[in-house]
Amino acid sequence: MDEIHTIGLRVKKSHDRNLVAPADLLAWLDLQDGEEIKATVVGDSIHITRLDAFLSLRGALADDDAFDQAMAVLERGWQTWLAPESV
Repeated sequence: MDEIHTIGLRVKKSHDRNLVAPADLLAWLDLQDGEEIKATVVGDSIHITRLDAFLSLRGALADDDAFDQAMAVLERGWQTWLAPESV
C-alpha cells in the first residue's frame, strides 16, 4: 500500500490563476522550475500529472494539421479558464 503523507498548505486567493507552493513541497513532489503539469481536482484531492509525455507528441506530430488544431483549442481553453474563488 502507498505511504500516506499529510501536508498543510495555505492558499491565498488569486485572480491570476497561480498557486504558489513552498519549495520543500515542490521538491517532495519532484517538480522542477518551468515544468509543465496538469492539476485535476477530484473530490477533496488534487491530482498532478506531468505533461512532458503529452507535449513530446508535438515533435512526432509536427506536420499533422488536426493535432495543430486540437492544440489551438486547448490553448484557447486554457487562456479563458477562470479559477474558482478560494474559500
